[in-house]
Amino acid sequence: EREEAERRFQAELEQCRRQAGVSTSSASSSSAPAAASRAAELRREAETFQRSTADISRENVGLGERLQRYRATAAADLERAVPLQAPNCWTAVDSPMLKTVTLLVRSSCLRRTFALHLIATYVWLFFLLFWLEKH
Repeated sequence: EREEAERRFQAELEQCRRQAGVSTSSASSSSAPAAASRAAELRREAETFQRSTADISRENVGLGERLQRYRATAAADLERAVPLQAPNCWTAVDSPMLKTVTLLVRSSCLRRTFALHLIATYVWLFFLLFWLEKH
């Protein structure tokens, strides 16, 4: 975004310079102040974009630090809830189940498929209950 603003600024500044050169050669001095004011406006816009970019970069760094802190806390909570280091009789079930749940949570397609599966299962269950009740 910053490079694009700088390129646009340079292109418009060059255009203003060309217009100013054309106006001085044609002895029209009214266009030069307009070009100078346009150049000043473009400089202010470029400075605004630079400040905005710097602010967003600082905010991004702060959010990254917060994300790392919360991610570390969540990992510690998960380790306390499901300790994978301590071997016990449930380790054979816990590890694959944790990987499956993680896969379900990350993939929106799998989440939707799982939800549709649950809905279909309940529809089938209620159908059997009411059908068996009548027969």
